[in-house]
Amino acid sequence: MGTATLGERFRLFGLIGSRWVRKLVAFLQYGPLLQWRLGGGGRGTLLLAPRDLRTSDPTIAGDIYARRFVLAGQVVEAEGQSVFKVRPPTPEWAEALHRFNWLRHLRASDSALAPSNARALVMDWIATYSSWSNGVWKPETTARRVMVWLSQSPLILGEGDRDSYRIFVRSLTRQVRYLRQVATRADPGLPRLSIAMALCFASLSLSSQTKFIRSSQRRLDAELTEQILLDGGHISRNPAILVELLADLLSLRQTYTTEGTGPSEIMQRSIDRMMPMLRFFRHGDGHFAHFNGTGSTPSDLLATVLAYDDTRGQPLSNASYSGYQRVTAGSSCLIVDMGAPPPIHHSADAHAGCLSFEFSSGQQQLIVNCGSPAEHNQDWHQLARSTAAHSTVTLDDRSSCCFATVPSLMDHGMRPITSGPRAITFGREDRSDGTIIRAAHDGYKSRYDVIHDRELALDQNGHVLRGCDILRRLKSGKDGRLPVALRFHLHPAVTAARSDVGIVLLTLPDGTGWQFAVEEQEALLEDSVYLSGMMGSRRSDQIVIETTLDQEMRIKWSLVCLTHPVEEDIPADWEADDHLPLDEILE
Repeated sequence: MGTATLGERFRLFGLIGSRWVRKLVAFLQYGPLLQWRLGGGGRGTLLLAPRDLRTSDPTIAGDIYARRFVLAGQVVEAEGQSVFKVRPPTPEWAEALHRFNWLRHLRASDSALAPSNARALVMDWIATYSSWSNGVWKPETTARRVMVWLSQSPLILGEGDRDSYRIFVRSLTRQVRYLRQVATRADPGLPRLSIAMALCFASLSLSSQTKFIRSSQRRLDAELTEQILLDGGHISRNPAILVELLADLLSLRQTYTTEGTGPSEIMQRSIDRMMPMLRFFRHGDGHFAHFNGTGSTPSDLLATVLAYDDTRGQPLSNASYSGYQRVTAGSSCLIVDMGAPPPIHHSADAHAGCLSFEFSSGQQQLIVNCGSPAEHNQDWHQLARSTAAHSTVTLDDRSSCCFATVPSLMDHGMRPITSGPRAITFGREDRSDGTIIRAAHDGYKSRYDVIHDRELALDQNGHVLRGCDILRRLKSGKDGRLPVALRFHLHPAVTAARSDVGIVLLTLPDGTGWQFAVEEQEALLEDSVYLSGMMGSRRSDQIVIETTLDQEMRIKWSLVCLTHPVEEDIPADWEADDHLPLDEILE
């Protein structure tokens, strides 16, 4: 865990101050005394309904008919009363309710009552929350609700009367007006991007908003330019965000085409850059690697989004702007996190997993990170962000990043990263006999004066992965020995057994065998947890190498496939380029 620099502290105080200012401005401008700012609503009409690319589930529609709402890991039985007047069990449940993402499931129902049920729920919300309310009208929540209502408008208004149509359009227009007023004061990152997309959808779909088509597109272009990196990753470094963003952007692109104008060049380029990154983070089984907040992979939505990828090309190998490397050989895939934490405004879900990696063989994952919990459990969420939840080195049982502990932020479920690796160097060498990657980070420098250097080599067949983790103190004679733990978290489907000589034998579900060995150290098997399953957390194993650091140490380890013969291997005494510049770290 690093110590925040003066600049990082100023950025943290700035984050806190900006949130309070936005909160105060929202109260003054949209509080109960100034409701007239949202008055009216106009007499606009719906011009078109954007297509929702997300899949729907008729079984969930059955729960909604029964007034049973399963949201954010919590179940609420409305029992004959308005679900919008039920006391929410958690803030996350309430937010999921008011975003209305669940409404699309009624679309999948064969029942003739689906339109009337959808319309009744929407009209109930409008009657309950026609006036501004701090939580319900949270900008990003309102943006999602607007997008859902527009895309589901044929369902909501099907066979409805004129009064329902007028009330619905009036409420939509009020919410869109509110979004235009708060767009520049919403939290940076996904909230502002969601608002920009919602305003674009509204300007294309509502007759009263068509005059804002160009200004809405300019706003979206500005957010895409800031948040989508040159290699197609998102500034938060969370791979899962790409799927959700593309689901909305692809729908918006179709809406522009239907309207007859077409998307902007910036929007089209952003989509084109993001598509290959989806394949970059995928293992052979189709699931995403677990970095920086990615949990269970929405396989159905991912398949839908990928169907729009016309190129269907090979994924990138070097995503340096996002801070990741990918190596494929044979049927094996190695994905490594070599990036610094994202900017503080985008780090609320970022992990302290620098130099961690995931490794898969064929359609089966072998070495993983713990991921992120599907349920909204803050304790599990914060544990998943720690360095110990990743397949890398942990020093003194502390994370390589420091997370904010400010009560005003924690009350909102936010613990942004205030300090962490600031200087990261890496090199890659693609050779005829395999690929070698070397990287170093200074996340432990400020507290312990220690640099972590990791070298990984995958042979050309994908049957041998060798690693060397190097820890060195920059100042000789530093007092005390520091506890070191090198962890390799295993996927729950992997069966692990430790032999008498300290070798760990790993068996994949298809019978493929792998052998893990470490030089001059002892490999232990301990319990771990896999947080990224659709059914919640699952028990798993982890290989742990525990030792202590004095001045400098090297831990060499190997992972060898036993099922396939190894003919030409990277030599056991390989070393990556010792002249990789580490000036920024060693200063």
